[in-house]
Amino acid sequence: MGSLFFAFTLGGAFWVGVLAARRMRDWGDTGRMLEANLDHGPERLPAAQTEVRGRIRALVAERLEGQIQMAAALPAGTGMGGVRALASADAWASAAGGSGEEGGDLLAVRVGDVLLLELGEREVAGDYIVEGVVSLREGVTDRRVVVIRDGDRERCVVLEPARGVALVLETLHDHGWSGEPARSLRVDGQDFSLERRGQSSAVGVGAHGRPARSRVATYVYRSLDGGVLWLERWGHDIVAACGREVPSHGIRRLPGS
Repeated sequence: MGSLFFAFTLGGAFWVGVLAARRMRDWGDTGRMLEANLDHGPERLPAAQTEVRGRIRALVAERLEGQIQMAAALPAGTGMGGVRALASADAWASAAGGSGEEGGDLLAVRVGDVLLLELGEREVAGDYIVEGVVSLREGVTDRRVVVIRDGDRERCVVLEPARGVALVLETLHDHGWSGEPARSLRVDGQDFSLERRGQSSAVGVGAHGRPARSRVATYVYRSLDGGVLWLERWGHDIVAACGREVPSHGIRRLPGS
């Protein structure tokens, strides 16, 4: 019995030694990795990640500054718990699509607002001034057709928050279409097929470039490579624009006032 106990003790000591050696090795590897990242981390980060990190830091700094200002405005004795409660309420309102700071409800877009297109495409991304808005209502579905400009770049954005998407388009000029459009259309050698159409009531504000009518027929066409063709038929007049469908979370609204 004594020899058996001795054998168990010796075996246990052996495995404890093995586990301790492995733990020391892991600590050494972790230390070397941390030193390498501290010495060379910023240089190894891709430019895109560095840019994202900078933007996150800027947003955090803005939020902290806002909390400090709220703390100064609160009655004496409220403490940081009150600040955190207000900040949480503000975050909840923004997440729910309310009219809180930056972002807010895309359907509340107005002339003079700024739309930030953060879509990763250099030819599309930018900060655009809203010049005109057409509010469309089809049954219970609300959309906004927004004419935006950034210098000499003009875009048309169809906002559909209920579907979580938006159409980022360029207006087509001299297309020669009028009346009821065909089910298949060709633009710059690319074929588009009709996906859906509908009738909406319409109210326009600003320089939207549409006829002064209260009803409009809308048409959405798609190509095989995912391109989108958007048509509006105002009586016999047709407004057409071509582009892409993107997630609406890539578009933010900054109220103009």
